[in-house]
Amino acid sequence: MLSRLIVTLATVTVICASVHVIEAQEIIEEALQALPAQTQHLEYSSLAKLRELPGYEALQQRYLGAPLRDLQKSLAKLGIMDTDVDELVLGWGSLNEQGRGGGSALYGLALGRFTAEEIAKVATVNSVKSTRIGHLDAYCVGRQNEICVALVADSLGAFGSPQVLLEIMAARSGAVQGLGSKPDFATLVSEAKFEAPIWGVTERPALAGWLSAAMPGMNKVPFDWSQLFAGVTNLIYSVDLGDKPHLEMQFKCMSESAANSFYQLLDSLRILQRMTWQARNPDLPNPLKGMELHSSGDRVELRLDVAVSAN
Repeated sequence: MLSRLIVTLATVTVICASVHVIEAQEIIEEALQALPAQTQHLEYSSLAKLRELPGYEALQQRYLGAPLRDLQKSLAKLGIMDTDVDELVLGWGSLNEQGRGGGSALYGLALGRFTAEEIAKVATVNSVKSTRIGHLDAYCVGRQNEICVALVADSLGAFGSPQVLLEIMAARSGAVQGLGSKPDFATLVSEAKFEAPIWGVTERPALAGWLSAAMPGMNKVPFDWSQLFAGVTNLIYSVDLGDKPHLEMQFKCMSESAANSFYQLLDSLRILQRMTWQARNPDLPNPLKGMELHSSGDRVELRLDVAVSAN
């Protein structure tokens, strides 16, 4: 996640065109219906907009994390290249090999320019056999064939483990409830910054791992992250690029007093991070130097203009 967020911070641009918002709403509505109800973290990306930025390919090669590199390689075996995907929704949840409870998984939906016929042709050339998952033909690739891809609609692909794909198909057919059946999560999504090319929502069980890995330098700060989020219920975030990469996080807390306590903890952590960074990286710009904190009611908002090193 750290590498993927760094790509985001380095490459995101502010997008206000209404057509982009409509496109985001369409795939998000699909995600709320189809993704498993156990999903704890959802992230939307407009790859079409990111590709318009100068230096995108170089930044992608430098910062793209291992999970997404593996996903890219897997999709390429089916003829689906990065330039073929315009919008991406990623989900993480507590899913085991049966698709329910325990463990973690990466899965999601991709919208772009690819067809079942084209995928079948490339799969044959690359000796990738189709397998029946539910009522659809899927292609399983990756290091241990752990990533399976199936077209659930025209130019709309679903990917994940075979068990997760079964969950997605069952949710799309109405046989089981999908992510949208959790009203609190659906409300979070409705409050997200749809015009931003990258945004996401996270529930408390996934918060500690996400923030400690995502915030530059935070993973090196000795801190009990589970204690930090004791009073927080969820997070909405977005990333834009003006003169500098700009990150916004809005934490919803259990109460106003919990928000005040969380604000004080974040402020103390900000001071500790600055001291740690100065001691370990005296010649590099601190990526958290521009952090601003605000508290109102049961919400705490963090805003950050990220200092990006030229190296």
